[in-house]
Amino acid sequence: MEASVPFKSLLPLWRGDPHSPFVLFWNHELPGSALDFGLQEGRKVCPECLAERGRHLAVWDLSFISACPVHRKALVDKCHACENPIKWKGNGLAWCGCRKGGDLTKAPAAPVTPEQANATACVQGLLGDPQFTEEGTGVLALPPFRNMAHAQVIEFLVRLGLDAAATRPRRYFFGFENMGDVEVPPHEALARSLAAVRNWPAGFHAELDNMRRLHLTDVTTATQKVTKGIVRWATPLPNGGGWAIKQAVKDYRRAARELDARSP
Repeated sequence: MEASVPFKSLLPLWRGDPHSPFVLFWNHELPGSALDFGLQEGRKVCPECLAERGRHLAVWDLSFISACPVHRKALVDKCHACENPIKWKGNGLAWCGCRKGGDLTKAPAAPVTPEQANATACVQGLLGDPQFTEEGTGVLALPPFRNMAHAQVIEFLVRLGLDAAATRPRRYFFGFENMGDVEVPPHEALARSLAAVRNWPAGFHAELDNMRRLHLTDVTTATQKVTKGIVRWATPLPNGGGWAIKQAVKDYRRAARELDARSP
């Protein structure tokens, strides 16, 4: 039996080699931890989108998407009826599947700020969401991203946002995955990293300063700790994509050495 679905239209659904540390999402290669869904795992939904569209959006399955830029609301991951995580089971996508029969389209969702909604829209635009093409194009024009692939821009924003939002030193600096060391939702972290990049390089340097102050060590040692992972990530990027980032880190390290030299 053959399905009358064009092969090319199915390519965006291909997630790549299951044994690879990377995953394909809408033909963009991202770290494997970018997808946080599974048959036994929880779901995140926008109640208003569910009510209007009647379907689950694939972008909700991404670990760094936690808000709906259309309705400016945080995604909901718990049923308001049973107060448990929403699972992939039930009588339809709009229902929790719990004994109380929670209607997910009626679940209350917390509002997000315009900046947080815009940051999410920018990331979805970079992924290829046609609703947010303009937002994604605007991000690509920012100084550090002019020679980067879309997926690399997203990765940088996620990594920087997690580091910037952390209130204590992270287990892996500039890591893509939240290891329980960041206590804010992704849309808040994305808004913070995007604000820093829009004020390049001063905003980026200001966030590095905030990260450095979490360490009870000398300035030079703390500076190396918060910037080493950034340089390691940016160095192998093709087409000189990481040049502006490495240059900004180099300038920051130079200023930190001068500051350390003046310290008593």
